[in-house]
Amino acid sequence: MSPTSPTTGRAVGWTAALVAAAVAVAHGLAWLPFLSDDALISLRYADRLLSGLGLTWDDHAPVEGYSDLLWVLGTAALGALGADLIDAARVLGLASVGVAAIVLARMDAGAQPADALPGAAAAALAVTTGAWGVWAVGGLEQPLLVALVLGAAWALRPVLDPDVADPRRPATAAGALLALACWTRPDPPLLVALAAIALIAVRGVSGPLLARVVGLPIAAVAGQLGFRLAVYGDWLPNPARIKLRGAGGDRLAGGLAYHADALVALWPVVVAGVVGALLAARDPRRRGLVLLLTLWTVAWVAYVARVGGDIFPGWRHHVLTVGLLAALAGTGLASLRDRARPAGLALAAVVLLVGPTATALSQRGAEALTRAAGETWEWDGITVGRLLQRAVGDRDPLLAVDPAGSVPYGWRGRALDMLGLNDRHIARHGTAAPGGWVGHDVGDGAYVASRRPDLVLLCGPRGRTRACYRSGRQLVALPAWRAYQPLVLAFPASDGSQDRARLYVRTTDGPLAPQVTDDTVAIGPWLLATGDGVLRVDDDGPMVTLRRPTTARLPIPEGPWSVTVDGDATASLGADGALTLTPAARDARVRAVHLHRPTP
Repeated sequence: MSPTSPTTGRAVGWTAALVAAAVAVAHGLAWLPFLSDDALISLRYADRLLSGLGLTWDDHAPVEGYSDLLWVLGTAALGALGADLIDAARVLGLASVGVAAIVLARMDAGAQPADALPGAAAAALAVTTGAWGVWAVGGLEQPLLVALVLGAAWALRPVLDPDVADPRRPATAAGALLALACWTRPDPPLLVALAAIALIAVRGVSGPLLARVVGLPIAAVAGQLGFRLAVYGDWLPNPARIKLRGAGGDRLAGGLAYHADALVALWPVVVAGVVGALLAARDPRRRGLVLLLTLWTVAWVAYVARVGGDIFPGWRHHVLTVGLLAALAGTGLASLRDRARPAGLALAAVVLLVGPTATALSQRGAEALTRAAGETWEWDGITVGRLLQRAVGDRDPLLAVDPAGSVPYGWRGRALDMLGLNDRHIARHGTAAPGGWVGHDVGDGAYVASRRPDLVLLCGPRGRTRACYRSGRQLVALPAWRAYQPLVLAFPASDGSQDRARLYVRTTDGPLAPQVTDDTVAIGPWLLATGDGVLRVDDDGPMVTLRRPTTARLPIPEGPWSVTVDGDATASLGADGALTLTPAARDARVRAVHLHRPTP
């Protein structure tokens, strides 16, 4: 067989594509253990779906708090096969960037071995960006989105080539991929509309082709809307309502700053994409594809700027931008290869050799990437949630939180999202704090108080004594807040140290308050973990450890009481309900305190 046969060329091309996929996966694994908090919101929906509770975050007034239906269903499907849900999200992310790399490498492949150079160069540009690496393991849907959109662009190549006489089958394939993209995020209908514009520009108003490209996406959007109305009784996802209701500061300015930060770090990809578009713009067979990719890139960048960019590390929204720019670069190099083969192949080889190095150097020290490398607090949130579940989960208390992903995912019990992303009332009736983060600036402290949560966690998984967001700030200013006292929980942090989370526990009523009968009062250790007391959870259950005397002021009925301590401490009860524990030894352990009326 000749070394220049088409079979050999295809083998070399596919080998290059698989190498690009392997590099994409390896680069993603290098960013472990990064995991975003919002990913765990989606995984809580998947977990509850597998538990037979439907696509819900909580039983109270269910809402569509996710914005990645296909991603939730995909992780749930892997979970149903026995996979841990976090591992399932990472498998999907890594597989998606691998597929996207293969699509880039094969989008404009030729028959000869050297023809693989343009695609390999395009894939190399993308897989070495921090955006692709971070979000391959970050747990959200951007890798799946870029794989679907690039797959649609690959399918649309013959549809946008006027020399192809019958592009019906690829048009149908493109429509199917765009329909899946519409289930992956709420914004791809914009891309569908632009695909229709590009198709009309190339082939005129061709009803059958347009129907194949946009018909399935329209059906997908309509189907999801019908599901939303039937299940959640709403026209919009709940996060969209929060973002529309919020103030968010100057969102356009924030979005432009977001782009500027990415431009500095990702300029080699941007330059390669622009040059590629210019090289292919005069190529009749590729002009339609260049038009499509350019429309998608410009519209996506404008859209992201208008919504205010993003708060997550690693330029999450630029996972798609990078993929589109890399596709433009590969298309331009392929066009030059076909028109001036030696020059085209030489330029592609230069991009393949120099591009990844230039991209790596340009990203060095970028704050968006250093944050991703050092962000592990989500794992602490999961640990805090799981310890709370082991300590008090059997009492079915209501936990109110700001971090709606990690802690509720570990907790698995009843929860209240004080930021409103997963709460119907706050999304519709909450008020916005001027200048706040997008999606974090709406709250209603009075509503949170009316729900009478048994546990409250302000700010992050470690908690704070001062509230960070609107619901919390309003809540602590209300008279109802006097019903809460601090609760200090010990937990093993993700960095190997022993850390403490500071929550608040409701003392006046509810399943965690003192359990009062005519003759007894039972006080759990979570009510004693204040001051110098620390709640710890081991295989034997919850306990409070004491090094020095600590006092808890609890609503204990008046009357003569005798005090019994289950643990290594003595107790005294003041007239005002102040219960003081004095440890009998260093790190004394107390599991409960019981009050009894003396026998006559």
